[in-house]
Amino acid sequence: MKKIFITGVSGVGKTAVIKEFQNRGFCAFDMDRVPGLCYWKNKQSGEKISYKGRSREWLDANAWICDITELKDFLDKRDEEIVIMAGITSNSGEYLNLFDQVFLLQIGKETLVHRINTRTEHDFGKAPAEKERILTTYKAREESLIQEGAISINAEYPSPVIVDAIVSKILYNS
Repeated sequence: MKKIFITGVSGVGKTAVIKEFQNRGFCAFDMDRVPGLCYWKNKQSGEKISYKGRSREWLDANAWICDITELKDFLDKRDEEIVIMAGITSNSGEYLNLFDQVFLLQIGKETLVHRINTRTEHDFGKAPAEKERILTTYKAREESLIQEGAISINAEYPSPVIVDAIVSKILYNS
């Protein structure tokens, strides 16, 4: 089995790309929508908590985390030739090694703001503190992921074009 991870900041288009993969018959998942896989965690106490964000203070005190044991179990239960997962969490550096390839979706600031403001799947990033967090941290996060070997994908295009670009790199590296 080949395991593919697609990442990028909130608003870059991961959910749309996963839907396009699913429409094409791929085994693809948005990690935010896999029950029990991701959760908010208080950085100081380590406790799981409900989302009560929207302020800078709350975002500073808490983190969106992937349960790595759950992720390993989830991936181990798959028997498809290619499994694709998309998401972004605070602890991604702890599990990217579980994937054969990591793709980083990248867009310009103007497109990012537009997508956050107009998306309908959820409203994370629309509150001023959330948007500020995304916009002040995404470039450093992208640089770190590229240094760790993520393959950059220009995500300024519609999701079918983005998926074509990723598929060509998956198949090329098989």
